Amino acid sequence: MSDNNSAESRNTVEVRILGETVKLSGRENAAYYQKIADYIDSKVKEIADSKRGLQTDSPLFRMLLYVNMADDLFKERDEIDRLRLELAKVSQELNEYVELLSNE
Repeated sequence: MSDNNSAESRNTVEVRILGETVKLSGRENAAYYQKIADYIDSKVKEIADSKRGLQTDSPLFRMLLYVNMADDLFKERDEIDRLRLELAKVSQELNEYVELLSNE
């Protein structure tokens, strides 16, 4: 029974990447999959613009795409780590302030 429920909750969405229609399927809504397609399309166009003459179906182009996307991912992870540290610091400062106020 749970297999039917999971199959029913899956969405299939058609998006366009590099002018090609691609079907994406999963539990997220159509807008989410469109954002993914837009991101991939923009990264492909960014690399194509910077590496004119390099065919988008070449292994080197795909490798550059993977490296660029991994770079974005790692930068986002670093930013999340930085924000977590900042949040922990602010939280500690607030706790110290509350403790000071409660001791007065």
